Amino acid sequence: MLRKKKTIYKRLVVFSIVLMFFITAIQLSVISTSSIKENESKKPRCIFQKAENIQPKKIYKNLNSKIHTNIGILDTDTLIYGAFEESIIQNPSITDNNGQNILVGFEYWPDWLTLADPYFRYSNDGGATWLPEDSATGWNLADAGYFSVLPSIDFSGEGDAFGTILPYEQNNWVTFNFPDIVDPDAEGEWIANGWLADVMMSHWSSADACGVNSEYAPTEFSYGLAIWTGNTINDEIENGLWFGWERTDGTEFVVYPDEGDTEFDFDADQATNDVDLSTGMYYQAFYRFNDESPESYPDGVFVRGVQLDGTDGWVDSWETLVHIPGAENPDIKAANGKCYLVYEIDGGIGCHYSNNNGDTFNSVNIVENAKYPSVSLIGQNIVVVYIRNGNIYNSISEDGGNTWIESPVSVNDVDNSAIEQYHCVDVSSSNIVWTDNRDGENSVYYDTAGIAMPIINIESISGGLGVTAVVKNIGTADANNVDWGISFDGGVFFGGDNSGTISTLAVGQSVEIKSKFLIGFGSTDITINVDEISESRSASILLFFVRGL
Repeated sequence: MLRKKKTIYKRLVVFSIVLMFFITAIQLSVISTSSIKENESKKPRCIFQKAENIQPKKIYKNLNSKIHTNIGILDTDTLIYGAFEESIIQNPSITDNNGQNILVGFEYWPDWLTLADPYFRYSNDGGATWLPEDSATGWNLADAGYFSVLPSIDFSGEGDAFGTILPYEQNNWVTFNFPDIVDPDAEGEWIANGWLADVMMSHWSSADACGVNSEYAPTEFSYGLAIWTGNTINDEIENGLWFGWERTDGTEFVVYPDEGDTEFDFDADQATNDVDLSTGMYYQAFYRFNDESPESYPDGVFVRGVQLDGTDGWVDSWETLVHIPGAENPDIKAANGKCYLVYEIDGGIGCHYSNNNGDTFNSVNIVENAKYPSVSLIGQNIVVVYIRNGNIYNSISEDGGNTWIESPVSVNDVDNSAIEQYHCVDVSSSNIVWTDNRDGENSVYYDTAGIAMPIINIESISGGLGVTAVVKNIGTADANNVDWGISFDGGVFFGGDNSGTISTLAVGQSVEIKSKFLIGFGSTDITINVDEISESRSASILLFFVRGL
């Protein structure tokens, strides 16, 4: 069977098999599982039971801010986290809320005998500086018995993000909730949820996460949707496609196993998914290989889509949108009624794209001689990054995917330093992360694509006679028609709320936005929205004055 696992850590095979049986025996002795349940849907539904909540911790080991001076036309490479001694840092994932706040996850191995853990660093100034200082924040999942590789994270559009990892030869699932992607200690805090799979999984081969918002969510609000491929322990489902989401109260993870939507038996791998937060269209893309009828359905990438409608009826309403014979390693992103699928084909990178909410797709070849593509949308531009001969490159389309221009220099400033492997590079907006071994050890680096873009930052919020906020464009292009609003919840008898539009905010320019004259008394919650950036503060009102900011 082709491609049952894209990432194999050869030196851990014996160790991981022994550990798998030990961990599973302990878990099954203390946590009961539920039986597979049926509901009104035609597909079988499973319920993964909550095993535990895991609070984040930090690691502090030999982190430094190496900056290399061999700069091309792009910005300078920035070290997100470097390997040290026998550790390995690799397989990064990145997400952001339109450029200002950025979250990067990566896979951290203390040494070859210790289980991997996902850790994270974040930036609240468009990638200029990274936090926590001299450390990274994550979860000690290894001590809890979770072998976690290939982290995946995605912004939800409402200030938070969702993530997951690929379990390695064990019967557990893990999801991550980020109530605020740049504040691990915000209300609700970052948390890892451990789930015990009641279907007894024995082999997981790929996984991906996508954020959802409250307007378009699966049945009930959750942070996001996860998708993965794998087998049940008795091979009732072999290389099947699975997807699911957490219930609102966080007690269960609802899972739908899917064995294909054609009459033939397909096997799935390399799964990826995304939700268009503006329309609720949900896309799944995956590599499917077929041993029974390859003449009718050749191996390749499939894309299917469905409209989220607030009920669970959508899980049986899939439409196969695209089948690309010979393609593999897909990545998919959707926004504002547009969808872009990139993939490897014939030794290069191809793209299928839709500008009408998935109704029809066109195709184009982007570049030759490239691997492992990742795609992102930023305004009217589409960015695809990929690896070629040990270097990271990007191509940009400014006309909806019809034509593409490749950057003449590599993203990485040190030649031939990028690692070529599955999950080696990721992009969000114009932010790029990749696995790099320029110092002889795998580390994760960050840079940006050569796209001029505005980045709006709320620099300060102050009280006094009302509320005043300072808004600054810290990006590389002027911002036009920037909508803003200031609202109060509680304590105000008269006035306060205000909104407007900044016609032009030039690069580096700051402007003040202010609430209206108000009268009130007592505590209040203040929300400031600027474009798609939002900040909330608590304060108190004494007649005309706002205090405590």
